[in-house]
Amino acid sequence: MVRRLLFTMVILALIFSSFSCEPGAKEVTPASSAQSSATGEVQPIEPTSEDIEWLAIVIASEAGSVYDKGSWVRCTDEERATVGWTVINRLKAGTYGGSIKEIVTAPAQYAHNQQPNPEIIDLTEKLLRGQVEDITGGATHFFSPISMPKEGESTAGFDTGGGLHKVTGIDNNVYFPSWTKQLDWVGDLYNVRAAYFMYYRGVLSAPSTSQGESSESPSQGKSITIGTIQVPDGPKIKVVFNGPSELEVSWEKVGMAPDGFQVQLIGTLKNVSYQTIKFSEIAFLLDDQQVAFDYGKTMEPGEQTKILKGFPPVVPGFDEYAKVLEVRIKGFEKIGSQTTAPTEITPSTKEVSKVLPSEVNFDYYIDPSITGMEITFDSPCIMDGKKHGKRWVVIGHTKEIRGREAESVQITVNFNRGSDGVVDWDTDQDPVAATGQWSHLKEVTGCNPCLTQIMVDMYYWQCSFIIIYPIEADHADVRIVPVH
Repeated sequence: MVRRLLFTMVILALIFSSFSCEPGAKEVTPASSAQSSATGEVQPIEPTSEDIEWLAIVIASEAGSVYDKGSWVRCTDEERATVGWTVINRLKAGTYGGSIKEIVTAPAQYAHNQQPNPEIIDLTEKLLRGQVEDITGGATHFFSPISMPKEGESTAGFDTGGGLHKVTGIDNNVYFPSWTKQLDWVGDLYNVRAAYFMYYRGVLSAPSTSQGESSESPSQGKSITIGTIQVPDGPKIKVVFNGPSELEVSWEKVGMAPDGFQVQLIGTLKNVSYQTIKFSEIAFLLDDQQVAFDYGKTMEPGEQTKILKGFPPVVPGFDEYAKVLEVRIKGFEKIGSQTTAPTEITPSTKEVSKVLPSEVNFDYYIDPSITGMEITFDSPCIMDGKKHGKRWVVIGHTKEIRGREAESVQITVNFNRGSDGVVDWDTDQDPVAATGQWSHLKEVTGCNPCLTQIMVDMYYWQCSFIIIYPIEADHADVRIVPVH
Protein backbone atom coordinates (compact mmCIF):
# COMPACT_ATOMS: atom_id res chain seq x y z
CA MET A 1 0.00 0.00 0.00
CA VAL A 2 2.85 2.41 0.90
CA ARG A 3 4.68 1.61 -2.34
CA ARG A 4 1.50 2.20 -4.35
CA LEU A 5 0.98 5.58 -2.61
CA LEU A 6 4.58 6.64 -3.28
CA PHE A 7 4.26 5.54 -6.93
CA THR A 8 1.04 7.61 -7.28
CA MET A 9 2.73 10.69 -5.80
CA VAL A 10 5.66 10.36 -8.20
CA ILE A 11 3.31 10.09 -11.19
CA LEU A 12 1.37 13.19 -10.01
CA ALA A 13 4.63 15.12 -9.60
CA LEU A 14 5.63 14.21 -13.16
CA ILE A 15 2.25 15.29 -14.49
CA PHE A 16 2.47 18.70 -12.76
CA SER A 17 6.05 19.25 -13.93
CA SER A 18 4.94 18.72 -17.54
CA PHE A 19 2.48 21.64 -17.50
CA SER A 20 3.74 24.55 -19.63
CA CYS A 21 4.17 27.87 -17.82
CA GLU A 22 3.43 31.24 -19.36
CA PRO A 23 6.25 32.75 -21.48
CA GLY A 24 9.23 33.55 -19.30
CA ALA A 25 7.61 31.95 -16.26
CA LYS A 26 9.38 29.55 -13.98
CA GLU A 27 7.92 26.21 -13.01
CA VAL A 28 6.62 26.42 -9.47
CA THR A 29 5.06 24.03 -7.02
CA PRO A 30 1.26 24.10 -7.06
CA ALA A 31 -0.30 25.23 -3.80
CA SER A 32 -3.99 24.62 -3.42
CA SER A 33 -5.22 22.93 -0.26
CA ALA A 34 -1.78 21.40 0.08
CA GLN A 35 -0.52 19.74 3.20
CA SER A 36 3.00 20.29 4.54
CA SER A 37 5.30 17.31 4.88
CA ALA A 38 7.59 16.70 7.80
CA THR A 39 10.31 18.64 5.95
CA GLY A 40 8.03 21.64 5.43
CA GLU A 41 7.79 21.04 1.68
CA VAL A 42 4.35 21.56 0.11
CA GLN A 43 2.99 18.43 -1.53
CA PRO A 44 1.10 19.03 -4.82
CA ILE A 45 -2.47 17.78 -5.01
CA GLU A 46 -5.34 18.57 -7.34
CA PRO A 47 -7.23 21.69 -6.16
CA THR A 48 -10.78 21.14 -4.99
CA SER A 49 -13.80 22.99 -6.34
CA GLU A 50 -13.92 24.90 -3.04
CA ASP A 51 -10.31 26.05 -3.53
CA ILE A 52 -11.07 27.32 -7.02
CA GLU A 53 -14.31 28.99 -5.94
CA TRP A 54 -12.86 30.97 -3.02
CA LEU A 55 -9.61 32.00 -4.67
CA ALA A 56 -11.53 33.17 -7.75
CA ILE A 57 -13.91 35.16 -5.54
CA VAL A 58 -11.06 37.00 -3.81
CA ILE A 59 -9.32 37.75 -7.12
CA ALA A 60 -12.57 39.14 -8.56
CA SER A 61 -13.19 41.20 -5.41
CA GLU A 62 -9.68 42.59 -4.97
CA ALA A 63 -8.43 42.76 -8.56
CA GLY A 64 -11.34 42.54 -10.96
CA SER A 65 -11.05 46.26 -11.64
CA VAL A 66 -9.83 49.43 -9.90
CA TYR A 67 -11.60 52.79 -9.68
CA ASP A 68 -9.24 55.47 -11.04
CA LYS A 69 -9.92 59.05 -12.14
CA GLY A 70 -13.67 58.60 -12.43
CA SER A 71 -13.83 55.25 -14.19
CA TRP A 72 -13.29 51.54 -13.57
CA VAL A 73 -10.05 50.14 -14.99
CA ARG A 74 -9.60 46.41 -15.70
CA CYS A 75 -6.75 44.86 -13.74
CA THR A 76 -4.07 43.06 -15.74
CA ASP A 77 -3.64 39.29 -15.58
CA GLU A 78 -0.42 39.84 -13.61
CA GLU A 79 -2.21 42.06 -11.09
CA ARG A 80 -4.88 39.43 -10.64
CA ALA A 81 -2.37 36.60 -10.37
CA THR A 82 -0.26 38.38 -7.76
CA VAL A 83 -3.29 38.94 -5.55
CA GLY A 84 -4.02 35.22 -5.81
CA TRP A 85 -0.44 34.37 -4.92
CA THR A 86 -0.67 36.23 -1.61
CA VAL A 87 -3.43 33.80 -0.61
CA ILE A 88 -1.47 30.77 -1.79
CA ASN A 89 1.68 31.98 -0.02
CA ARG A 90 -0.30 32.40 3.20
CA LEU A 91 -1.49 28.83 2.81
CA LYS A 92 2.11 27.68 2.34
CA ALA A 93 3.18 29.58 5.47
CA GLY A 94 0.70 27.56 7.51
CA THR A 95 0.05 30.35 10.02
CA TYR A 96 -2.89 32.12 8.36
CA GLY A 97 -5.30 29.20 8.01
CA GLY A 98 -5.57 25.60 6.89
CA SER A 99 -7.47 26.16 3.65
CA ILE A 100 -8.01 28.84 1.04
CA LYS A 101 -11.54 29.45 2.26
CA GLU A 102 -10.36 29.89 5.85
CA ILE A 103 -7.68 32.40 4.77
CA VAL A 104 -9.99 34.36 2.47
CA THR A 105 -12.88 34.59 4.94
CA ALA A 106 -10.77 35.39 8.01
CA PRO A 107 -12.00 38.65 9.57
CA ALA A 108 -10.77 41.82 7.83
CA GLN A 109 -8.28 40.02 5.59
CA TYR A 110 -9.58 39.93 2.01
CA ALA A 111 -12.62 41.31 0.21
CA HIS A 112 -14.80 38.42 -0.97
CA ASN A 113 -18.01 40.02 -2.18
CA GLN A 114 -17.75 39.70 -5.98
CA GLN A 115 -18.49 36.72 -8.21
CA PRO A 116 -15.75 35.81 -10.73
CA ASN A 117 -16.19 35.66 -14.48
CA PRO A 118 -14.96 32.69 -16.58
CA GLU A 119 -11.72 34.53 -17.35
CA ILE A 120 -10.84 34.82 -13.66
CA ILE A 121 -11.88 31.23 -12.93
CA ASP A 122 -9.54 30.02 -15.70
CA LEU A 123 -6.67 32.07 -14.25
CA THR A 124 -7.42 30.70 -10.77
CA GLU A 125 -7.19 27.11 -11.96
CA LYS A 126 -3.81 27.84 -13.57
CA LEU A 127 -2.57 29.43 -10.36
CA LEU A 128 -3.58 26.48 -8.22
CA ARG A 129 -2.02 24.01 -10.63
CA GLY A 130 1.28 25.87 -10.63
CA GLN A 131 1.09 27.06 -14.23
CA VAL A 132 1.64 30.76 -13.39
CA GLU A 133 4.86 32.04 -11.87
CA ASP A 134 4.81 33.81 -8.52
CA ILE A 135 6.59 36.98 -9.62
CA THR A 136 6.24 38.41 -6.08
CA GLY A 137 8.71 35.85 -4.74
CA GLY A 138 6.50 34.84 -1.83
CA ALA A 139 4.50 37.98 -0.96
CA THR A 140 1.79 37.56 1.67
CA HIS A 141 0.55 41.16 1.96
CA PHE A 142 -0.47 43.97 -0.36
CA PHE A 143 -2.34 47.25 -0.36
CA SER A 144 -3.72 49.61 -3.00
CA PRO A 145 -2.07 53.07 -2.83
CA ILE A 146 -4.80 54.64 -4.95
CA SER A 147 -7.36 53.79 -2.24
CA MET A 148 -5.30 55.43 0.55
CA PRO A 149 -5.55 59.13 1.51
CA LYS A 150 -3.17 61.51 -0.21
CA GLU A 151 -1.18 64.41 1.24
CA GLY A 152 -3.59 67.17 2.20
CA GLU A 153 -6.60 64.85 2.40
CA SER A 154 -8.35 63.72 5.56
CA THR A 155 -6.80 60.61 7.11
CA ALA A 156 -9.79 59.89 9.35
CA GLY A 157 -10.42 56.16 9.66
CA PHE A 158 -7.18 55.11 7.95
CA ASP A 159 -3.99 53.51 9.23
CA THR A 160 -1.37 56.00 7.98
CA GLY A 161 1.51 54.98 10.24
CA GLY A 162 3.74 54.16 7.27
CA GLY A 163 4.13 57.84 6.41
CA LEU A 164 3.94 59.73 3.13
CA HIS A 165 5.57 58.35 -0.03
CA LYS A 166 5.71 59.15 -3.74
CA VAL A 167 4.06 56.47 -5.90
CA THR A 168 4.34 56.29 -9.68
CA GLY A 169 0.99 57.08 -11.29
CA ILE A 170 -0.36 59.19 -8.40
CA ASP A 171 0.16 62.96 -8.40
CA ASN A 172 0.30 63.60 -4.65
CA ASN A 173 2.25 61.77 -1.95
CA VAL A 174 0.39 58.76 -0.54
CA TYR A 175 0.01 57.59 3.05
CA PHE A 176 1.18 54.00 3.60
CA PRO A 177 -0.22 51.67 6.31
CA SER A 178 1.99 51.12 9.36
CA TRP A 179 2.60 47.41 8.69
CA THR A 180 4.64 48.30 5.58
CA LYS A 181 7.46 49.33 7.95
CA GLN A 182 7.79 45.75 9.18
CA LEU A 183 7.81 44.00 5.80
CA ASP A 184 9.97 44.12 2.68
CA TRP A 185 8.54 45.67 -0.49
CA VAL A 186 9.11 43.25 -3.35
CA GLY A 187 9.80 46.08 -5.81
CA ASP A 188 8.37 46.90 -9.22
CA LEU A 189 6.68 43.97 -10.95
CA TYR A 190 6.07 43.37 -14.64
CA ASN A 191 2.66 44.67 -15.76
CA VAL A 192 1.65 45.49 -12.16
CA ARG A 193 0.90 49.18 -11.61
CA ALA A 194 2.33 50.41 -8.32
CA ALA A 195 -0.54 52.90 -8.00
CA TYR A 196 -2.94 49.95 -7.85
CA PHE A 197 -0.97 47.24 -6.00
CA MET A 198 2.16 47.13 -3.86
CA TYR A 199 3.31 43.75 -2.50
CA TYR A 200 5.29 42.84 0.61
CA ARG A 201 6.87 39.75 2.11
CA GLY A 202 8.27 38.95 5.53
CA VAL A 203 6.90 38.23 8.99
CA LEU A 204 4.78 40.64 11.02
CA SER A 205 4.96 40.81 14.78
CA ALA A 206 1.21 40.09 14.74
CA PRO A 207 -1.17 38.96 11.96
CA SER A 208 -2.13 41.89 9.75
CA THR A 209 -4.64 42.59 7.00
CA SER A 210 -3.99 42.75 3.29
CA GLN A 211 -5.35 46.25 2.89
CA GLY A 212 -3.61 48.19 5.61
CA GLU A 213 -6.15 47.84 8.40
CA SER A 214 -5.01 47.52 11.99
CA SER A 215 -3.56 44.22 13.19
CA GLU A 216 -5.80 42.13 15.35
CA SER A 217 -5.28 40.20 18.52
CA PRO A 218 -7.92 38.35 20.50
CA SER A 219 -9.78 40.21 23.20
CA GLN A 220 -9.44 39.02 26.74
CA GLY A 221 -12.43 39.34 29.03
CA LYS A 222 -16.14 38.93 29.00
CA SER A 223 -18.68 37.60 26.53
CA ILE A 224 -22.14 38.97 27.28
CA THR A 225 -25.46 38.14 25.64
CA ILE A 226 -27.06 41.46 24.74
CA GLY A 227 -30.40 40.12 23.61
CA THR A 228 -32.14 38.78 20.51
CA ILE A 229 -33.31 40.32 17.24
CA GLN A 230 -36.50 39.08 15.62
CA VAL A 231 -36.13 39.10 11.84
CA PRO A 232 -39.49 39.79 10.10
CA ASP A 233 -40.73 36.47 8.69
CA GLY A 234 -37.49 34.94 9.92
CA PRO A 235 -35.73 33.58 13.01
CA LYS A 236 -34.47 35.24 16.17
CA ILE A 237 -30.77 36.14 16.13
CA LYS A 238 -28.78 35.99 19.37
CA VAL A 239 -26.65 39.11 19.90
CA VAL A 240 -23.40 38.87 21.89
CA PHE A 241 -20.78 41.42 22.96
CA ASN A 242 -17.27 40.03 23.29
CA GLY A 243 -14.76 42.43 24.80
CA PRO A 244 -12.48 43.13 27.77
CA SER A 245 -13.84 44.05 31.16
CA GLU A 246 -12.32 47.52 30.80
CA LEU A 247 -14.93 48.39 28.17
CA GLU A 248 -18.62 48.65 28.97
CA VAL A 249 -21.44 49.14 26.48
CA SER A 250 -24.85 50.65 27.08
CA TRP A 251 -27.21 49.79 24.25
CA GLU A 252 -29.88 52.16 23.01
CA LYS A 253 -31.15 49.86 20.27
CA VAL A 254 -30.58 46.21 19.36
CA GLY A 255 -33.15 45.31 16.72
CA MET A 256 -34.31 45.77 13.16
CA ALA A 257 -33.97 49.10 11.37
CA PRO A 258 -37.16 50.90 10.30
CA ASP A 259 -36.69 49.63 6.75
CA GLY A 260 -37.18 46.06 8.01
CA PHE A 261 -34.22 44.78 6.00
CA GLN A 262 -31.24 45.53 8.25
CA VAL A 263 -30.32 44.84 11.83
CA GLN A 264 -29.41 48.00 13.72
CA LEU A 265 -27.09 48.41 16.69
CA ILE A 266 -26.83 51.73 18.53
CA GLY A 267 -24.87 52.01 21.76
CA THR A 268 -22.17 53.80 23.72
CA LEU A 269 -18.82 52.18 24.50
CA LYS A 270 -17.11 53.49 27.64
CA ASN A 271 -13.66 52.96 29.17
CA VAL A 272 -14.57 52.07 32.76
CA SER A 273 -11.00 51.28 33.81
CA TYR A 274 -8.50 53.48 35.61
CA GLN A 275 -6.03 53.66 32.76
CA THR A 276 -5.72 54.53 29.09
CA ILE A 277 -6.60 51.69 26.72
CA LYS A 278 -6.71 51.20 22.97
CA PHE A 279 -8.12 48.69 20.49
CA SER A 280 -7.66 48.19 16.77
CA GLU A 281 -11.21 47.47 15.65
CA ILE A 282 -14.85 46.83 16.57
CA ALA A 283 -15.85 43.86 14.42
CA PHE A 284 -19.42 42.77 13.64
CA LEU A 285 -19.75 39.08 12.79
CA LEU A 286 -22.68 36.94 11.64
CA ASP A 287 -22.00 33.29 12.51
CA ASP A 288 -18.25 34.10 12.67
CA GLN A 289 -18.30 35.81 9.23
CA GLN A 290 -17.25 39.46 9.55
CA VAL A 291 -19.73 41.74 7.79
CA ALA A 292 -18.79 45.21 9.09
CA PHE A 293 -16.35 47.04 11.33
CA ASP A 294 -15.62 50.36 13.04
CA TYR A 295 -12.08 51.67 13.37
CA GLY A 296 -10.41 51.35 16.76
CA LYS A 297 -9.19 54.19 18.91
CA THR A 298 -7.34 55.16 22.08
CA MET A 299 -9.61 55.96 25.03
CA GLU A 300 -8.77 57.78 28.24
CA PRO A 301 -10.38 56.70 31.55
CA GLY A 302 -14.06 57.56 31.46
CA GLU A 303 -14.04 58.38 27.73
CA GLN A 304 -16.95 57.24 25.57
CA THR A 305 -17.46 56.52 21.87
CA LYS A 306 -20.57 55.79 19.85
CA ILE A 307 -21.45 52.51 18.12
CA LEU A 308 -23.82 52.91 15.19
CA LYS A 309 -24.04 50.09 12.67
CA GLY A 310 -26.57 48.49 10.35
CA PHE A 311 -26.34 45.60 7.87
CA PRO A 312 -28.51 42.76 6.48
CA PRO A 313 -28.88 39.76 8.84
CA VAL A 314 -27.76 37.31 6.14
CA VAL A 315 -24.46 35.41 6.36
CA PRO A 316 -22.25 36.34 3.36
CA GLY A 317 -21.86 33.55 0.85
CA PHE A 318 -24.50 31.33 2.44
CA ASP A 319 -27.74 33.21 1.65
CA GLU A 320 -29.28 32.31 5.01
CA TYR A 321 -30.13 34.16 8.20
CA ALA A 322 -27.51 34.16 10.93
CA LYS A 323 -27.99 32.44 14.26
CA VAL A 324 -25.55 34.64 16.20
CA LEU A 325 -24.52 38.28 15.78
CA GLU A 326 -21.31 39.09 17.65
CA VAL A 327 -19.83 42.49 18.43
CA ARG A 328 -16.13 41.80 19.05
CA ILE A 329 -13.36 44.10 20.27
CA LYS A 330 -10.06 43.36 18.51
CA GLY A 331 -6.48 44.31 19.26
CA PHE A 332 -7.14 45.42 22.84
CA GLU A 333 -4.27 46.59 25.02
CA LYS A 334 -3.62 48.76 28.07
CA ILE A 335 -1.35 51.78 27.83
CA GLY A 336 0.74 52.70 30.87
CA SER A 337 -0.58 52.17 34.36
CA GLN A 338 -2.92 53.96 36.71
CA THR A 339 -3.99 52.97 40.18
CA THR A 340 -6.19 55.92 41.16
CA ALA A 341 -9.74 56.53 40.10
CA PRO A 342 -10.07 58.32 36.75
CA THR A 343 -10.88 62.01 36.85
CA GLU A 344 -13.90 63.42 35.09
CA ILE A 345 -13.24 64.64 31.56
CA THR A 346 -14.15 68.31 31.54
CA PRO A 347 -14.32 70.75 28.63
CA SER A 348 -11.67 73.38 28.09
CA THR A 349 -12.17 76.65 29.96
CA LYS A 350 -11.61 78.54 26.72
CA GLU A 351 -14.99 79.99 25.78
CA VAL A 352 -16.26 79.35 22.29
CA SER A 353 -17.29 82.98 21.85
CA LYS A 354 -13.65 84.07 22.30
CA VAL A 355 -12.22 81.71 19.67
CA LEU A 356 -11.35 83.49 16.45
CA PRO A 357 -12.70 82.05 13.18
CA SER A 358 -9.12 81.64 11.97
CA GLU A 359 -8.51 79.28 14.89
CA VAL A 360 -11.23 76.85 13.84
CA ASN A 361 -10.30 74.41 11.08
CA PHE A 362 -12.48 72.22 8.89
CA ASP A 363 -11.10 69.73 6.36
CA TYR A 364 -13.17 67.39 4.22
CA TYR A 365 -12.81 64.71 1.59
CA ILE A 366 -15.64 63.74 -0.76
CA ASP A 367 -15.16 60.49 -2.70
CA PRO A 368 -15.13 61.38 -6.44
CA SER A 369 -17.27 58.32 -7.24
CA ILE A 370 -20.28 60.05 -5.63
CA THR A 371 -22.21 61.26 -8.67
CA GLY A 372 -25.84 61.31 -7.54
CA MET A 373 -25.61 64.26 -5.19
CA GLU A 374 -23.75 67.54 -4.76
CA ILE A 375 -22.28 68.18 -1.29
CA THR A 376 -21.14 71.61 -0.05
CA PHE A 377 -20.16 73.09 3.31
CA ASP A 378 -20.46 76.55 4.84
CA SER A 379 -17.58 78.09 6.80
CA PRO A 380 -17.41 77.36 10.56
CA CYS A 381 -19.55 79.72 12.64
CA ILE A 382 -20.94 80.08 16.17
CA MET A 383 -24.52 79.04 16.87
CA ASP A 384 -26.49 79.15 20.08
CA GLY A 385 -28.93 76.28 19.57
CA LYS A 386 -31.77 75.01 21.71
CA LYS A 387 -30.39 71.47 21.80
CA HIS A 388 -26.64 71.93 22.15
CA GLY A 389 -26.00 75.47 23.41
CA LYS A 390 -23.34 77.84 22.06
CA ARG A 391 -20.96 75.79 19.91
CA TRP A 392 -18.82 75.98 16.80
CA VAL A 393 -20.68 74.41 13.90
CA VAL A 394 -20.36 73.69 10.19
CA ILE A 395 -23.47 73.38 8.07
CA GLY A 396 -23.43 70.87 5.22
CA HIS A 397 -25.79 70.81 2.25
CA THR A 398 -26.71 67.94 -0.06
CA LYS A 399 -28.61 68.26 -3.32
CA GLU A 400 -29.70 65.65 -5.82
CA ILE A 401 -28.15 65.96 -9.28
CA ARG A 402 -31.02 65.66 -11.70
CA GLY A 403 -30.85 62.71 -14.08
CA ARG A 404 -28.46 60.76 -11.84
CA GLU A 405 -29.32 57.68 -9.82
CA ALA A 406 -30.06 58.42 -6.16
CA GLU A 407 -27.45 57.17 -3.72
CA SER A 408 -26.56 56.98 -0.06
CA VAL A 409 -23.36 58.24 1.50
CA GLN A 410 -21.59 57.62 4.80
CA ILE A 411 -20.33 60.64 6.74
CA THR A 412 -17.48 60.21 9.24
CA VAL A 413 -16.36 63.17 11.37
CA ASN A 414 -13.24 63.20 13.55
CA PHE A 415 -12.55 66.06 15.99
CA ASN A 416 -9.06 66.77 17.32
CA ARG A 417 -10.25 66.90 20.93
CA GLY A 418 -13.29 65.99 22.99
CA SER A 419 -15.80 63.18 22.83
CA ASP A 420 -19.19 64.87 22.51
CA GLY A 421 -19.40 65.81 18.86
CA VAL A 422 -22.73 65.90 17.03
CA VAL A 423 -23.96 65.27 13.49
CA ASP A 424 -27.57 66.34 13.54
CA TRP A 425 -30.60 67.12 11.42
CA ASP A 426 -31.27 70.05 13.69
CA THR A 427 -34.54 71.80 12.83
CA ASP A 428 -34.31 73.85 16.03
CA GLN A 429 -31.73 76.08 14.37
CA ASP A 430 -32.32 78.04 11.19
CA PRO A 431 -31.14 77.67 8.51
CA VAL A 432 -30.56 74.01 9.39
CA ALA A 433 -33.91 72.66 8.33
CA ALA A 434 -35.13 70.07 5.87
CA THR A 435 -36.46 71.20 2.52
CA GLY A 436 -37.85 67.71 2.04
CA GLN A 437 -40.60 66.25 4.22
CA TRP A 438 -38.46 63.77 6.13
CA SER A 439 -34.81 63.33 6.98
CA HIS A 440 -32.82 60.29 5.89
CA LEU A 441 -29.97 61.35 8.17
CA LYS A 442 -29.29 59.15 11.18
CA GLU A 443 -28.61 61.64 14.00
CA VAL A 444 -25.61 60.84 16.18
CA THR A 445 -24.59 62.71 19.33
CA GLY A 446 -21.94 62.47 22.03
CA CYS A 447 -19.33 60.94 19.75
CA ASN A 448 -15.83 61.27 18.33
CA PRO A 449 -15.56 60.04 15.69
CA CYS A 450 -19.15 60.50 14.57
CA LEU A 451 -20.51 58.15 11.93
CA THR A 452 -23.83 58.45 10.12
CA GLN A 453 -25.49 57.97 6.73
CA ILE A 454 -27.67 60.18 4.54
CA MET A 455 -29.64 59.55 1.35
CA VAL A 456 -30.95 62.00 -1.24
CA ASP A 457 -33.52 60.89 -3.80
CA MET A 458 -36.28 62.39 -5.89
CA TYR A 459 -38.58 62.70 -2.88
CA TYR A 460 -36.03 64.39 -0.63
CA TRP A 461 -34.17 66.35 -3.27
CA GLN A 462 -32.09 68.54 -0.97
CA CYS A 463 -31.33 68.86 2.71
CA SER A 464 -28.98 70.41 5.24
CA PHE A 465 -27.25 68.94 8.26
CA ILE A 466 -25.10 70.30 11.03
CA ILE A 467 -21.71 69.22 12.41
CA ILE A 468 -21.18 70.48 15.97
CA TYR A 469 -17.71 70.60 17.50
CA PRO A 470 -16.99 69.42 21.06
CA ILE A 471 -16.43 72.54 23.17
CA GLU A 472 -12.68 71.92 23.47
CA ALA A 473 -12.14 71.06 19.78
CA ASP A 474 -11.01 73.48 17.09
CA HIS A 475 -10.45 71.09 14.19
CA ALA A 476 -12.71 68.63 12.35
CA ASP A 477 -11.94 66.15 9.57
CA VAL A 478 -14.90 64.93 7.50
CA ARG A 479 -14.80 61.98 5.10
CA ILE A 480 -17.77 61.20 2.83
CA VAL A 481 -17.85 57.93 0.88
CA PRO A 482 -20.61 56.09 -1.02
CA VAL A 483 -22.64 53.32 0.62
CA HIS A 484 -23.16 50.44 -1.81
